[in-house]
Amino acid sequence: MVSQPSSQDLMVSQPSFAQGTEGGSVTLRCSYNSTSESKIGSYWWVKNPGLVVKSTSQEFMGRVNCTSDQGFLLEKRADIEIQHLRLDDSGMYQCVVSIHGLRETSGKGTELQVMKRDSGAQGLVVSQPRFAQGIEGGSVTLRCSYNSANEPKVGNYHWVKNQSLLVKNITPEFMGRVNGTSDQHFLLERRADIEIRHLKHNDSGMYLCVVGIHGLQETSGNGTELQVLDREDPPTLGNGPNLFNSEAAMASAFVVFAAGCLLFLYCKRTRAWASGQLQEMLLMLIDLNLEQQPMSSFGVKHDCHDLVWESVSVCIFLLHEYKRGLGPVLLSFSM
Repeated sequence: MVSQPSSQDLMVSQPSFAQGTEGGSVTLRCSYNSTSESKIGSYWWVKNPGLVVKSTSQEFMGRVNCTSDQGFLLEKRADIEIQHLRLDDSGMYQCVVSIHGLRETSGKGTELQVMKRDSGAQGLVVSQPRFAQGIEGGSVTLRCSYNSANEPKVGNYHWVKNQSLLVKNITPEFMGRVNGTSDQHFLLERRADIEIRHLKHNDSGMYLCVVGIHGLQETSGNGTELQVLDREDPPTLGNGPNLFNSEAAMASAFVVFAAGCLLFLYCKRTRAWASGQLQEMLLMLIDLNLEQQPMSSFGVKHDCHDLVWESVSVCIFLLHEYKRGLGPVLLSFSM
C-alpha cells in the first residue's frame, strides 16, 4: 500500500499491540521522527485491508478522535482514539505519515484486540485516578482498586504503559524500579497499586491497571496519565538564595539575642539602666561576631545585621519596660 522510504527521511513508530473492551474506547499511539522541521504534513490510519479510519467512514462514523494539527507538527504525534468499540473493530491498524518534501511513510502496524463485555465483566469493576505526577529521580505510586461480585481468592493484576508495554521489573525500561502490592493486600484489601522509583522523563504516559479474578473476565481501569516533571532546586522565598543557606545567619541572630537577654538580666541586677551603654555593648558584640549576610531568602531586603539589630531592639525594649514596672511580665512571656 505504501512504499517504504529511506529511514534517513522519515521514521514512523507505533506499538505492536493494543487492547480495548466492547463499548469502551482505545487510543492507538503513533509518533514520527523526520530529518527536517515539519511545517506542512498530514497523517491517517488504515485498517487492513485498506479501510481508512476516520469519522466520515461508514464503519467508524462519529467514533474517531484525531490528534490536533499542533500536536502533530510540534509534538510529532499521530494518535487516534476509537470510541464505542465493537468486536469487529479488532484487526491490524497502520499509521501513515506524510511530511512535505519527504516520502510518505507508514508504521509496522498495531494489532487491536477488542474483548467482549459480558455478564462476567459486570461482576468486576476496576478504578484508578485519571492523573498522577512525579519528579525526575523521585518515585510515584499509581493507585488502583477493584470491586468484584464474589470474594476474590485467586487472582492477579498487571500494569500496561501506553497499552503495549508491561510495567514490571523484568521489562528493560523499568528494570529494578517497580514495587507491586503484595498478594495479601491484593486479595484482602482489593488494591493493585504499583510504585515506580528513580523516575525518568520517558516514564510519562498512560498507565492501565488490569485485574484478573478467577471466574470473572479480566478487566482494566480507564487509565492514569503520569506526568514526570523536571527536578527542581529546593524552594526559596523571594529571589534570594536557598533558605537553608541562611542557617548561619539565624544562629548568629539567636546568639546575639540570647546575649542581649543576659545583658538585660545583668543590668537588672546591677541597676545599670543606661540604654546608651547597653546599646554600645551589644553593637560591639555584633561587630565581633557577624558579617554582612544577605537575608533576601527570608523575603525581606534587610541584611543579617538588620535582623540582629531588631533582636537587640527587643532586648532594649524589655529593659525600658522593666523600668516602667512591666519588665517582669514581658520577660516571663519572652522566656
